[in-house]
Amino acid sequence: TLLGSPFNPPLLGVVVKLTGAILTTSQCPPTTPRYSLTINFDFNDLIEIRNNRIQVVMTKEVLSSSGESTPVIWFAYESILSYNVIKWEPVYKVYASVSDIQTGAKIEYATLNEAFPMYTYRIKPSGVFQSMGGGLATGEYGLQNDYFRSLTFGLIHSGITVGNETLPEVPINAEVINQNNTIVFTPTDTIHVFLQENASEGTVLSTIPSHATRIVFDENTTQQTITYNSETGSFIPTM
Repeated sequence: TLLGSPFNPPLLGVVVKLTGAILTTSQCPPTTPRYSLTINFDFNDLIEIRNNRIQVVMTKEVLSSSGESTPVIWFAYESILSYNVIKWEPVYKVYASVSDIQTGAKIEYATLNEAFPMYTYRIKPSGVFQSMGGGLATGEYGLQNDYFRSLTFGLIHSGITVGNETLPEVPINAEVINQNNTIVFTPTDTIHVFLQENASEGTVLSTIPSHATRIVFDENTTQQTITYNSETGSFIPTM
């Protein structure tokens, strides 16, 4: 349990109730695109990176109605090769956590099994999620805190596939919501890619590093390629 006492009911986050509505085909999210990022390294650069146990790190931009969403490491991978193909689908869940938002802190969370865009999900006083139905704009996820204290909320992204390996799903952002408040998150298809030592998925970043490469995906741009430049310590888009 995350809040283990009779007066701190545990956040289980696995009970879902739809209030007076059944999801119809038109309410369910459309078929999600599948994105692909190819990352290339020069062999000599790769040897140096792997000898120093440096990882390829990715974060994803999430817009917040408060403007204060904190980035969380979405992808941190050390077993890199000269040629790497990373794939994902933008499928999300919501989470609530008692973890503090501190740089380097690991977000420990309770999840809702599935979240639909345009819906708001509230944490009840009992510590479980409940769907409040639709009403938001396309691509928006609402989170409402009706628990007895402030909690950390955010979105969880489906697992990334690297070659034949599928990595666990992890949080991609974090924000404190005070009791009886609501926040709306809008995940984007924009990512940041950079190298970092001692990185771990699900850990909080204070800021996105200045050497990170920003890459924008959309429904018309689902595949992109970048190459590492050892002179700048960053990645360069490749046509």
